[in-house]
Amino acid sequence: MPVTQVESHKGFVFGTWDPTTPPLDDYLGGYRFYFDAFCDRMPGGTEVIGGLHKWVFKGNWKFAAEQFCSDNYHAPISHASAFAAMMMHLSPEEMAEAAAAIQHIDGLQYSDPNGHGTGFLVEDFLNSFFTKTLPTELLEYYRENMPTMVEHLGEARANGPVTAHATIFPNCSFLPTTNTLRVWHPRGPDQMEVYAWILVDKTMPDEVKNAQRLQTIRTFSPSGLLEQDDGENWGEIQKVLKGAVQKRYAFNYQMGLGHSRSDDRYPGDLGYVMGEKASRGFYRRYAQLMDADVWPNDAPVANEQPAMAK
Repeated sequence: MPVTQVESHKGFVFGTWDPTTPPLDDYLGGYRFYFDAFCDRMPGGTEVIGGLHKWVFKGNWKFAAEQFCSDNYHAPISHASAFAAMMMHLSPEEMAEAAAAIQHIDGLQYSDPNGHGTGFLVEDFLNSFFTKTLPTELLEYYRENMPTMVEHLGEARANGPVTAHATIFPNCSFLPTTNTLRVWHPRGPDQMEVYAWILVDKTMPDEVKNAQRLQTIRTFSPSGLLEQDDGENWGEIQKVLKGAVQKRYAFNYQMGLGHSRSDDRYPGDLGYVMGEKASRGFYRRYAQLMDADVWPNDAPVANEQPAMAK
């Protein structure tokens, strides 16, 4: 089947087989504010280094897309040992300070009517927990270039969605600063193939690009510390779904329901970062499209009704 529409945004090429889909600008909508914090952080844009990585996970592709879209709350538990390993260069006092900071994370989660979603911290990036896990070359790069990022993106985006987890509905996910971009390809109901790329600012010095390449590989690659944690979770969830007990219960996606937030710095439908607002938006849009024979002409529904799914 031929691709019927091809458009690009900031050098990223999107295609679809459905001739009735809206233009890319309409499809991305308000999500462009958040996507650009990843793909347009510095003047000159981004580029791919290190080629294309491919590997296979057990588990349905929606586990991965949903997690990158909405699930921040797994990180302090699933990735606790990985974070500890990544911060072994710190003194005991600095380690304790970083551990305490995790307990007081403040952030927002954005849910888009088209199913896109992202969660991010709203704190001073250079003094955040996340920077404790970065190698020296990358941390110095951000310290040196933060004024330029603030000028280019605005202070809110330079210190907010630049540290995020995110999904462009349905199956394209990315992590700013970690700088991984991936597409989750379904390979049946219980297996997915990952296509992943490493992105860097074009203006990064070569030694910083190499530091980013190694950092991304250490964290989000087939052998990455964080990727292995996630893949183990998805595979185990897939096993449990086949059990007799699970079949008696519906999934519950009510975390944060009824607790929307507003912030003048960030547009759109917002909630607390530790919640499931974007998960509800993701599956709501998925259900809308699965129930339609053609692309729905009506505007996507964006509301906060309880989401219970089988």
